[in-house]
Amino acid sequence: MGLSISAYSKISQELFWLIHNELSDYEISSCYFKELNREVFINGNSKTYIPDFIYKNKIIEYDGLYWHDEIKDNRRNQFYFDNGYELLVITDNDFNRQKKPQDVVNKCVKFLRNETK
Repeated sequence: MGLSISAYSKISQELFWLIHNELSDYEISSCYFKELNREVFINGNSKTYIPDFIYKNKIIEYDGLYWHDEIKDNRRNQFYFDNGYELLVITDNDFNRQKKPQDVVNKCVKFLRNETK
């Protein structure tokens, strides 16, 4: 667990703080993201994955299209599914510095809470 990754998206952390602010104290105690507390490492077949945001068995990944590789992301996503995680991917087209829609935050919170409406 001593491994730390210094490169991360600041805009993703903005989103995760907005999500954090919508959660109860109980929910906050079970979520992890870089600026809040620490990163969680999930090891699998000679590869380590570091979810952007994790809450129990739910993962939110923030994928900036410039930095992400579709093939690698698909492998990552499949790894999460195969290991019992539910996944929500938010792209920088969904949430960015020019447009920070509350509906994206609401979508993430509903996903974490298993709410469908």
